[in-house]
Amino acid sequence: KIFHRLQLFVRACAAMDFRSMGRPIPPLTKLMSMAQLTKDQQRHLTQVFAALAAGVVLSAVGVWIHLRVLAIEPWIAGLASGLCMMGLSASKSNEINENKVAMFVGCVVLKGMAIGGLIDVVSQVHPEVLPTAFLGTLAVFSCFALSAMFAKRRSYLFLGGILASAGTYLMLIQLVNAFIIGSHLADNVILYGGLCLFLGYVLFDMQLILEQASQGDKDVLRHAVTLYIDLVAIFIRLVVILTQNAQKKERKRR
Repeated sequence: KIFHRLQLFVRACAAMDFRSMGRPIPPLTKLMSMAQLTKDQQRHLTQVFAALAAGVVLSAVGVWIHLRVLAIEPWIAGLASGLCMMGLSASKSNEINENKVAMFVGCVVLKGMAIGGLIDVVSQVHPEVLPTAFLGTLAVFSCFALSAMFAKRRSYLFLGGILASAGTYLMLIQLVNAFIIGSHLADNVILYGGLCLFLGYVLFDMQLILEQASQGDKDVLRHAVTLYIDLVAIFIRLVVILTQNAQKKERKRR
């Protein structure tokens, strides 16, 4: 009897006409409209995403260099990439010059070399993880970026303080876990917490870029690197999570 009533309720909900309730469903074209963005903001975002796409391709080149040409320690490549990023962030000009392009290329290529070791190990153990993680990263990043673009102006900027605090706590947990605790639970907290952290940063950074662009700060390469950091961080964590899940499935089969 209860199940029958539940079926009737589900059918009633499915047949419900929202227009008759005075709640018209907006068309998809209106939901995806970029009318709230100025032409300058739209043009700037186009350039930023183009630079971001170029950065992803150059990172793949960096991975190839690590695997086929020159394998260097990940921390060295990561440190060098961070220095290039700092140099790029220190620029206050919107102009794209040779020095900024060189720092951008160095940042993304060296980052690719830094994660080349991880890519190499995963490709030998579970190669199917890499395309899944890459496509998953693009899907999740795109959804959160679009959400920030179409949301009310400045509605996600409040996340800045929360994300900074969360990042500090995760760093403290990582230090304590590395030298004192050594807990698998703490590792999972750091892994999944870091994934949520950088998903939040996608929302925050996207709206911050839009706000800065509206105030005249249109440094394409610096903004592209900001989103690139979020993208790579999400990708790395998805690779680790999917690899762990694949290993668990293998153990269950055995």
